[in-house]
Amino acid sequence: MQRRTAQPARHVARHAAPATHAADSRTERANAPVASHIATPARKPSHFASAGPADRRPNPAWQTDGRQAKGRKKLPIPLPALIAIILVVVVAAGFGGYMIWRQLTGAQAGHEKISAAIEAMGKSDESVIALNEAITDTSSSLDADALEKVASDAQDGLANLDGVTSQLDAARGYDEFFTDDDRDAIKALESSAAARRDLVDSGCKVVDLRAKALRSRASLDEALGHAVDADTEVEESVKAASEYAKSISGQNSSVKHATVPVEHDKKAAGLLQQATTALDVAKKECPSIDFSAYETYLKKKDEAIEKLTEVDQAIQKKDYEKAAKLVVEYNKLDDEAAKAAQQLPTDEDQLFSAAVEKDTKKSLDAYNKAFEKVAAADAKVREYQGVQSGGDSAA
Repeated sequence: MQRRTAQPARHVARHAAPATHAADSRTERANAPVASHIATPARKPSHFASAGPADRRPNPAWQTDGRQAKGRKKLPIPLPALIAIILVVVVAAGFGGYMIWRQLTGAQAGHEKISAAIEAMGKSDESVIALNEAITDTSSSLDADALEKVASDAQDGLANLDGVTSQLDAARGYDEFFTDDDRDAIKALESSAAARRDLVDSGCKVVDLRAKALRSRASLDEALGHAVDADTEVEESVKAASEYAKSISGQNSSVKHATVPVEHDKKAAGLLQQATTALDVAKKECPSIDFSAYETYLKKKDEAIEKLTEVDQAIQKKDYEKAAKLVVEYNKLDDEAAKAAQQLPTDEDQLFSAAVEKDTKKSLDAYNKAFEKVAAADAKVREYQGVQSGGDSAA
């Protein structure tokens, strides 16, 4: 019994010994093969194993694995950092894609504005072409009304150029997306629009002057026509007066119931008044032409008819002596009218063509210069369209 009780005591003492001599046996216990929850697998001693007793402490968890110790220079990336890196890459890729998309859509929108400006320019050309044909037409196939309509349509066509300007203003908002070719095309379109305005302005002046000249010529023809009709009435008046003189002198007259031809005189005077009015219109339509010869002629004709009327009125009153004196005066005035007629221009076409050439020279020169500018600017636009469509830019 004593042996059995003594064994436990020794066992206790054996286990208690480490507590009593803990400080003296730290090195021995460290090398003892005792199982422990912090013991590490057998491996080659690391540089930490040579540390002094004071530094000998349990190794961190990342040092307890031999494979981890060998890979310690390649530390695992923490999850937050990894997420941040991925986000940076994604954002960078997204921003790059956005910039590409922005460039493509911006350039496309800008090109659409340029195309709309070109289309609006084409619409204005319909009236510009008609204007150019009217100016280059030397056959005078268009009358005054037709010429005035051409000018009016050309003025209305300027509204399309307003559309060109507005589209180009909108296109400038996309300048950052444009190439130099795009910018050059916009400048060419601006130049073309400005030149077209000058073209229409000067061209309409030319057409208007030609229309006025045609109206003036028509009014002059009307005036001369009335003068001829007045001469016819005077001739009838003279014949009637001759027959009346025969009847009152007892001679045989070819006219029964012959009377004083006062009505013919009134008709002649009325026609001369219409002739004067028409001549005034001709002067107003084309003031650069000298119509003084026609004015003198009509004035002499009117004076002669007035004197003829006085003759017939004297005959009607049976004052034949006075009538005879008035006839002498009438013949004198009629001779003066005949001489005035000889001073009238023999080629009225030349009269008006010379006046039109003089009146339109300044405007026609401006039109030709504007036309050259339009042609040069349009050539650049066509070259741009060829580049845009992938065609031959020299075409």
